[in-house]
Amino acid sequence: MEQQEEASNSTDPYQEKTDWGSSLREAQNSLSFLVRDPFDKVNSEKLKMAFEKEAENIKDSEFEDEEAKTETPTTEGDSKEGLNQRIKHKEDLQEKLRKTLMSKITKQALEKEKNRKLSESKLEQNYYTDIEDRLQPDFFKNEIYQPFFNSSVWEDYEELVYAIERDKFSLVIDIFEKGAFHAREIVRPTGDNIMHVCAEFGRVKMLSHFYKKGGELCSKNYADELPIHLAAREGQVETINYILENSTILIDTTTVDLWTPFHYAVNNGYLATIEFLISKGAGINTIDKFGRTALHWAVRYNFKEIVEFLLKHNINHEIRDKEGRTALDIAKSVMNLDLISIIEDYQKTRAKSRKK
Repeated sequence: MEQQEEASNSTDPYQEKTDWGSSLREAQNSLSFLVRDPFDKVNSEKLKMAFEKEAENIKDSEFEDEEAKTETPTTEGDSKEGLNQRIKHKEDLQEKLRKTLMSKITKQALEKEKNRKLSESKLEQNYYTDIEDRLQPDFFKNEIYQPFFNSSVWEDYEELVYAIERDKFSLVIDIFEKGAFHAREIVRPTGDNIMHVCAEFGRVKMLSHFYKKGGELCSKNYADELPIHLAAREGQVETINYILENSTILIDTTTVDLWTPFHYAVNNGYLATIEFLISKGAGINTIDKFGRTALHWAVRYNFKEIVEFLLKHNINHEIRDKEGRTALDIAKSVMNLDLISIIEDYQKTRAKSRKK
């Protein structure tokens, strides 16, 4: 009885070294860096299944043949040295398996992760097509025009625009007085003129000067953007105020994509500009040609503070865009837990107030 028990408890060191599972675990542990760098979300279960499948393929071919050659029965006459040699051979075989697995599975895992990220990227692009592409009219997509559009300023006006950007008032006026350009001069391939550029960089003094010299505050570029749109895009509150006080431009004037100055301010995260526009009567629920309100865009670009501000001003959070999505749907689609919580809490608060 004792002999049987002793026999059952004894283990063959040679057999211990043939544990394919330990090799898989070792190889899998060696690949733990995949979870951290360079790809951060390799699914461990799928990776494990890939290991097991690949191990079987390898084992069924070259390794199985080598293993069969070494699996001779152990006898009492075997020397300790002979046993150690077989164990060493198995260790070498295990190491060969581990390296093969590492090479093959690492390559597979990296390739799968790249494909996954590429797939996610394509899905994201399908829902949110490149914003520049969606906002540009078809005119800008023309291949003949594209080389000019790629240049932000016509070459002849580079120094002028640079001087406006750097707020070199005297230099700009001196160039103007010499007749180098007029107040309605188009300086960019987008159709922006001097008034647009001054508004964009918040140069109120220059804007006022050129306005008095014949420049138009209501001039449009090829996307129907007025100087006030560019000012809102860059958060130039003083410039917006000047334009509103010196023109009959409506606060909710729209572009070719039905964007208002309010849309531009929200889309670029300028809370102070948003507050100012609301104080001037900007429509908070205006909808662009994609059916989206400012809330949709604030959620899309993760402007938490702006989302909270818009909800406090009772923006309609139930409006659906042309793809049938509310702002909450967008937050869920990008798994933004903070914004999901903020919008859902707002919904609950609104529901309670309605019951009262």
